[in-house]
Amino acid sequence: MPDSSRTAEFVQHFSRSAQRLYAYVLTMTGHDPAADDVFQEVCKLAWEKFDQFQPGTDFLAWTCRIAFFCVMNHRRKKSKAPLPFSDAFFNAIDAELVEMASTSDARMRALADCYGKLSQRDRDLIDRRYAPDATTRQVAEQIGRPLSTVYRMLDRVHTALMRCVERTLSEGIA
Repeated sequence: MPDSSRTAEFVQHFSRSAQRLYAYVLTMTGHDPAADDVFQEVCKLAWEKFDQFQPGTDFLAWTCRIAFFCVMNHRRKKSKAPLPFSDAFFNAIDAELVEMASTSDARMRALADCYGKLSQRDRDLIDRRYAPDATTRQVAEQIGRPLSTVYRMLDRVHTALMRCVERTLSEGIA
């Protein structure tokens, strides 16, 4: 069993990855009703095997490997019924999902970096617009600007963020 610092490390990694890991399991199981059971098995195994995780490596990729084998084991247990997809299909889906996860991580890092480069005014606009349950109309009322102006302002900031993210990714900075 890991010591308390490793426990804290596991909790930190797991809390950042749990939603994407669950999405991976759902995708790989085809939203099988047993997906929750498979996910619980993945969580249990990840905890039991955490001493094998190498710090500094990709925790999500590591847990996705565990999930892959849990899903394949689940499929084998269900094999009494005809399986609609082959193991090769699942291998291909797994490879695509792992690639998407690493690309998504790089995009999120680039977005966070680019967001940090925005002016305080633009960050405030984005924060207001993407606050839970916020609408563009509410933002316009809050800042005392016409709705059409706020739409243009958001478009300008979105475009700047998109260009910055693309530039950052193409330069391999993220």
